[in-house]
Amino acid sequence: KIYDETPKPADAQGDEIESWRKAIVKYCGIPQAELSEQHGLEVYEHMNEGYHDYGIEWPKHPVNLEPMRAEVAKIKAEARAKTEAEEKAEEVKNLIPAVAKKTISGKPIKEEASLPVVGASTATGRPAWMTWAAILLGLLVVAAAFYMMRSPKNVSSRK
Repeated sequence: KIYDETPKPADAQGDEIESWRKAIVKYCGIPQAELSEQHGLEVYEHMNEGYHDYGIEWPKHPVNLEPMRAEVAKIKAEARAKTEAEEKAEEVKNLIPAVAKKTISGKPIKEEASLPVVGASTATGRPAWMTWAAILLGLLVVAAAFYMMRSPKNVSSRK
């Protein structure tokens, strides 16, 4: 049923085994196009090479893999470009202050944007002052330990 309802690949003629590729991709149920197409290609690579493990004997069946590989590479490149564009858009969105967002998008500023900005945040989301305070505290602990190691052990000699 899936085979009959699914458009056939342009590179597969008639009832060739390659004409099942899109039905296999659809049947696997992987929602990401680049992953489901890669899975379909791997099925055909196994067909082409055969499989002889774990009691499974699947003889070789020659398959024209080049058009499939080219299409999968194209789909993966498009997905990668889309992901990179979304990541860059997210980075820009996070860098633009709330006022600029209003100017660019024309949408009203949300309530959290009206809160005063006390200081910059680090990559972990903590305010920068917390990071510096932790560093300073660490230096104080190291200095105290150094002082304790260098001070005389005999308290009575401090008179």
